[in-house]
Amino acid sequence: MIKAVIFDWGGVIAPNPNGGWLNQLADMLNMTVEDLLPHWRAAGYSDFSKGLINEETFWRQFEVSLGRPLPQDVSSIWVDGSALRPWPEMLAFVEELKNSGIRMAILSNTVRPMSIRAKESGIYADFHPVILSDEVGLAKPDAKIYQLTLDELGLSASECIYVDDLQKNLDPAADLGMTTILACDDVARIIADVKRVINKG
Repeated sequence: MIKAVIFDWGGVIAPNPNGGWLNQLADMLNMTVEDLLPHWRAAGYSDFSKGLINEETFWRQFEVSLGRPLPQDVSSIWVDGSALRPWPEMLAFVEELKNSGIRMAILSNTVRPMSIRAKESGIYADFHPVILSDEVGLAKPDAKIYQLTLDELGLSASECIYVDDLQKNLDPAADLGMTTILACDDVARIIADVKRVINKG
């Protein structure tokens, strides 16, 4: 029996505006995302998303890798490209699930500028636990962050659905025994897929 639904945030509960952080930065630097990615990785994004380095260090390392100065307003990508406005249909669905007794959780890779703004805005209020990579020092697809979420819920993997918009982030959840759903930009389909799994159980 399904007792909890664990959601990724961006691309699942809320759309990523302007194509998300990478697209925002690529536009700002007049580069393609493909050309940008090596510098993104060299700057230590993996460590940044786990809270192991701060934003200042990330941008300094990015600038060194890029070999030219970054625009002064480069930090604006975290606001302009962050999923801070949930789809109303998803919020209504979350409320429906909560009222039926199913628990709601968030498991999301993010960075400190986004998580601070998100918490200040109250967008995670309907979810518990909220597992954010920058706070726990782990990031998807590391299996440990999925197990941490299960431990916080106090549930077995078979009692949980995990919804994400990236297949690579679904695979570890499936390996643990969760039912997984690949999200898309079709909110009605996401909702229908979750309902179908719940009704099966």
